[in-house]
Amino acid sequence: TIKISYMATAMCICGNITKSELSLYILMRYLHNMQLKNNETKGNKFICSQLDLAKKFYGNTTTENRNHINIMIQNLLDAHILDIWDKQASKNNGWEYNVYRLNA
Repeated sequence: TIKISYMATAMCICGNITKSELSLYILMRYLHNMQLKNNETKGNKFICSQLDLAKKFYGNTTTENRNHINIMIQNLLDAHILDIWDKQASKNNGWEYNVYRLNA
């Protein structure tokens, strides 16, 4: 089981975030819980690529799905359900990626 905050649910009910964005947040909470169990992270720090999120959320990683994940994450950031914790360089390709803090 995972805990979902009242704030995230209320934000969806009030129309501040969509049902899809709430579903993505719930997926992120689930993956975060797995990272905590495997001692891969501590606290509210969440690390996962948008490619992996697209694969788990949609079942594939088309450009359209990755773009939609990016838009949903930006909306979650705007609603303050997520915050950017840190920017780090990828070990594979040198691109920067965001490490998120799950607020709600």
